[in-house]
Amino acid sequence: MTNNLKSTTLDIKKFGLNLWKIRTDKGMTREALADAIGLADQRIIYDYENGIKFPKLERALLIAMALGVDLDSMFR
Repeated sequence: MTNNLKSTTLDIKKFGLNLWKIRTDKGMTREALADAIGLADQRIIYDYENGIKFPKLERALLIAMALGVDLDSMFR
């Protein structure tokens, strides 16, 4: 039996760039996004956008929901 699934790696830089682009296209500040997902400080959003940190799946989903996009678009 062959496996038809392609291997997927998560690209932290691509995620960060997509996050920045989607957030700025929506006219949302880092502070507003942080507030929308229950963070006290926007610094973690900065870290995500700049490839310093990568969110856990649950937080990535919250970010996507706050931005009104599907989670997949955060990784394309």
